[in-house]
Amino acid sequence: MGKSAVKGLFYICLIAATFVLATITIVAAFSGNVAPVDSVIMPLLGLAVPVLLIVNLITALCWALARKRWALVPLVAFFCNWGYLTSVFQLHLPKDKTPAGKYLKIATYNIHNFGGEITGYSCKEIAWRPSSRLLRSTCAAAVS
Repeated sequence: MGKSAVKGLFYICLIAATFVLATITIVAAFSGNVAPVDSVIMPLLGLAVPVLLIVNLITALCWALARKRWALVPLVAFFCNWGYLTSVFQLHLPKDKTPAGKYLKIATYNIHNFGGEITGYSCKEIAWRPSSRLLRSTCAAAVS
């Protein structure tokens, strides 16, 4: 009787650990939406997301090998982080929807008072560059 009680307690502890891990992983999915100033824990959870996802997959695999339905809990937590997964692992397929030479090219310059220059040479150089590089639009910002 003592051996089965310990085995049952261990089984319940594993289920509880699975739920705690899944909850932490689901909370970590929202770490990008919380400002680091507002919370100390959320940025740390955001850094731990890759490790949490791998541990969830290992946990799901262990539960699946034991043929238990608890394997779905870590898988749900894994797929709750789908936004993170798709931002880290991006699939780029070649798309040729824009005709050649029809791209919009924009250049911006932070001129910062042209470095205190009064001759206007830098201004002429900046104005000449877009035409030499076939830019469509140019923006110059003077920051004081």
